[in-house]
Amino acid sequence: MKKVIFSFFIPFSFYAQSVFQGKLTEMDSTQVIPFAAIGIVNKAIGALSNEQGHFIFESKLVTPNDSIQISAIGYKTRIFSVREFENHMYKTIQLEKLANELDEIIIESKKLKTEILGAKKFTINNCTGFVKGSKNWQGSETASLAGNKEGRHVYIQEFSFYIIQNKYTDSLQFRLMFYEASPKKWPRWRTFLRRPILFKIGIEKGLYTLDLRKYQLNTEHDFFISIECLEEEIDISKFCYSGANAQPAFVRPAAYEWWNKTRGGGAELQVKVAYPAK
Repeated sequence: MKKVIFSFFIPFSFYAQSVFQGKLTEMDSTQVIPFAAIGIVNKAIGALSNEQGHFIFESKLVTPNDSIQISAIGYKTRIFSVREFENHMYKTIQLEKLANELDEIIIESKKLKTEILGAKKFTINNCTGFVKGSKNWQGSETASLAGNKEGRHVYIQEFSFYIIQNKYTDSLQFRLMFYEASPKKWPRWRTFLRRPILFKIGIEKGLYTLDLRKYQLNTEHDFFISIECLEEEIDISKFCYSGANAQPAFVRPAAYEWWNKTRGGGAELQVKVAYPAK
């Protein structure tokens, strides 16, 4: 069973500016863990580790009674009190790796129906983008409701969205996320992904489609489709994608921030799903 070693530095004073920094690696292979979420529970304070596994964030709002949560897709979430760190009880933290074997999906019916969920079409003249956090765009998410019928077991095959403009010369990296919808149609806090889905965008304009069949994603609930920015800069004047004025927008500017809902301007995100024909 693989574990993750978490190296960190925390200052002695928690009532001034507190700085948290460290690195995530796998114990067995020293492989770094990129884009893990590290934050303060119930305070909407946090950050992502970068591509090399390093992270740093700071806040004046942290007290010894607060808790630090470390989450990475494919690993068990761990929570520790800041006071424990202050007392130097933990100089490294090991995160237990979840079993990553995916259950084989067996579809008894020979016939499958396919359907498009989320955006039915793309409004290519209405540009929307990511919300900037306190320092940059890394960890910012935008989500839209898929609209699956409750109780209908679907297999998520493809993801698509339409890029209206991309003026960046280097490829941009994102993470695709899926969340079950709450009864009030808000994204639940935790994703139902069992392994991360990272992808890069290099095209200047047009439809981008990602094949998801190898991830064997399936659910019988309504769910949210979300894209998370993994870049420090992604200004809307340089990169944007299609959005709908009549569609609610669900956004959060950084890891561990709360989801916010606005009346319009929601991202047009689309998935193709399959389900057995009756």
